[in-house]
Amino acid sequence: YKNDINQDLNEFVKKLSGVVFQKNAGTMLDKQSRIFSILQFLNDAKVFDIDDSVLKKIATLSKMDLVSSMVLEFPSLQGKMGAVYARLAGEDPLVYEAIGEHYLPAGKLSEMPTSLTGVVLGVSDRLDTVVESFKLGANPTGSQDPLGLRRAVMGICELILGNKLDINLYECIDFCLKQQKKDVDLTNKIIDFFYLRIKTILIDKGIDYDVVDALRDSAFKNLNATLVFARDLQDYKQVNNVRLKLISETAVRIARLAKKATDKNLDCDLFVENIERELYDDYLKLQKLNLLNFDHYYSFSLTFNKYFDQILVMSDNLNLKMNRLAFLKKCDSFYNKLADFEKLII
Repeated sequence: YKNDINQDLNEFVKKLSGVVFQKNAGTMLDKQSRIFSILQFLNDAKVFDIDDSVLKKIATLSKMDLVSSMVLEFPSLQGKMGAVYARLAGEDPLVYEAIGEHYLPAGKLSEMPTSLTGVVLGVSDRLDTVVESFKLGANPTGSQDPLGLRRAVMGICELILGNKLDINLYECIDFCLKQQKKDVDLTNKIIDFFYLRIKTILIDKGIDYDVVDALRDSAFKNLNATLVFARDLQDYKQVNNVRLKLISETAVRIARLAKKATDKNLDCDLFVENIERELYDDYLKLQKLNLLNFDHYYSFSLTFNKYFDQILVMSDNLNLKMNRLAFLKKCDSFYNKLADFEKLII
């Protein structure tokens, strides 16, 4: 301990260039650099508002205690000793609190970080670990997860939910991959891995599995908002089952027809029946509303049922058919804002 506190913090940082993070994934010094990039990305995305100089400092010192004599002797003190040494060196509390807390939560019953810098450093560190590991071919299966990637993803989700962070995980994963040529298979593999953890967390919070599946896309865009909406959807499903059944059946019918659309351009002059204009007017009105609720979708679905009764979408007239499919394509996107109804069991 005395040996450590007599060293300048920068000396610890320099030594990280000799510590391998993972084979072919650079050193711990490289990892700290990537962590800083992720922190900047999240700051630019307005997830939080922390000065760049603070972010640089917490990233640069985050792993420095790994080469300290104390942590080499007692590995479980990583993070804790870094916080102590940063505090003794006169660093800002925002910095040493982040270092001391960024490994939290360390398990299911673990305490959570209390500082925002500790939260965002923990998220960034774990994001880097998960994505870099998958880039190197990690494939956690069954009980085999030597790198603790499941725990890392659970930690990310718990930090997002516990601190009401507005994080788009799709964008985070894409940023961390930073590929010149996008590897779709790798991206999907990481997204699927994240989703299994997200699904577990939401089901543990009392959300039905089919509701979770129906909201998969929105969960990646904003996990906190999705949890709130999932509870609303589940309540509506229980109280207004008949209405939700109509909404769902309409949405699924639209989705299946919309797949046949080859042209997104819509020509209102090709509306030949009154119900087409009526439905389109309703669609435009709903687009202008800031807050849509389930009953708006129910009313729209009622009108849609009239539409399907009176209109042959797959008309022999090619122009009419393509125009109607283009309109259904727009409506499909509208319903998808709510949920993927094909996954919902009613």
